Amino acid sequence: MKNKNCFLLAVFFWLFIVNTYSQNKDLIIITGYVYIDNKPIENAAVYLNSTMVGTTTDDNGAFRMPVKQGRYQLVVSYLGYKNITYNLKTSEYKKPLIFSLEPETKSLDEIIITSKTGKKSKLSRFKRNQYFNRFKKTFIGTTLFSKKCKILNPEVLKYQYNQDTKVLSVDASQPLKIKNESLGYLIDYNLEYFELSPTQVAYLGYSKYSNMESQRKKVLEKWQKNRLRSYLGSKQHFLKSLMNKDYRRQKYKIELVQKIKNSKRATNEEIIKANNYITEQKMKNVFVDFSKEIEYPSTKLDSAIIAVKSSNLPLHEYIIINKYLKQKEFFNKENEDYYFSFPNELRVRYMAESEEANYPRNGHRLEYQENYIRLLANKVKVNKNGTFANPFKVFVSGYWSYEQFADELPLDYVPSVKLR
Repeated sequence: MKNKNCFLLAVFFWLFIVNTYSQNKDLIIITGYVYIDNKPIENAAVYLNSTMVGTTTDDNGAFRMPVKQGRYQLVVSYLGYKNITYNLKTSEYKKPLIFSLEPETKSLDEIIITSKTGKKSKLSRFKRNQYFNRFKKTFIGTTLFSKKCKILNPEVLKYQYNQDTKVLSVDASQPLKIKNESLGYLIDYNLEYFELSPTQVAYLGYSKYSNMESQRKKVLEKWQKNRLRSYLGSKQHFLKSLMNKDYRRQKYKIELVQKIKNSKRATNEEIIKANNYITEQKMKNVFVDFSKEIEYPSTKLDSAIIAVKSSNLPLHEYIIINKYLKQKEFFNKENEDYYFSFPNELRVRYMAESEEANYPRNGHRLEYQENYIRLLANKVKVNKNGTFANPFKVFVSGYWSYEQFADELPLDYVPSVKLR
């Protein structure tokens, strides 16, 4: 009996070793040192951008971090010093990594600038609140998940507004502390760059995720459910479905389209002139009936009404070039890397989920989510984690541009259920 127990124990121990090895065989230990003026620095943050993987340096400036095989953007951060980013490819890793931090010299002055006069004025509390709300709406988003996604330290944000260009620039003196109760994450976000103009927004930053804790089973289940909902239909989900060659099974429809001017919509200049003319007529006590259907305008007022009503139509419309695309016509693997290459634009429809009620749309709401991808280069590389290698070479519009930081997941997120 004793020999039998010893045998079973030996088998169990062997199975434990094999299982542990199978779990860790894809891991590599990244080590290194962080210095300031050739002296080791303690408590510098070292992490893989947009993941839950990270650590801090010890009193010798050393760090040690287990990482899965792959390519990452490693970030070194310390308050008052410039962030360091390092493109880490584990297959080419040579230890240890040595980083030397430099003092942060950039500092955004909190002012309103009037370029024509050169006048500069300090921000009032009212203006700060106004700019924070604009920043939050643009950066965090307006989706359902955004309602429970909060910036805990808004006081570290600094704003600069140019009245002539209408550009709002935002900087942060410390990492933003973000609590996303919709998805169950705490995030440290190092904001590097943020500019909001009347026509577009551009920002860059580095994020480190950690799980929120809860003793309530329902809360944990809600987070898992919301994370899966956020993942399905996302850019990351779509790009990974292309790599796995199962985008149709994941409920995506893809068409090659061309954007053209909407011939049914008046130009902005024509709409402004029409509005002015209608205002003049109202001041003359002329009745303006917007409810009547005008097929053929017989008066200048009819034409003005048609022009103003057309302002609800989109600026552009799309014509289909190829409705039955094969994946090799727009997405291919070269050696170990993946690339997009196509003319015009891709229309990507996720058919498994409808638009949220908050999504800004003129006309009827769609039962699916519609996105557009336009390349700003002949060929654009896609990372295996489901991101664009250079996001500035891609213009994405549609539903994906509506989903902002409140809907973002760490890049190492793995769905808790097997996808279709």
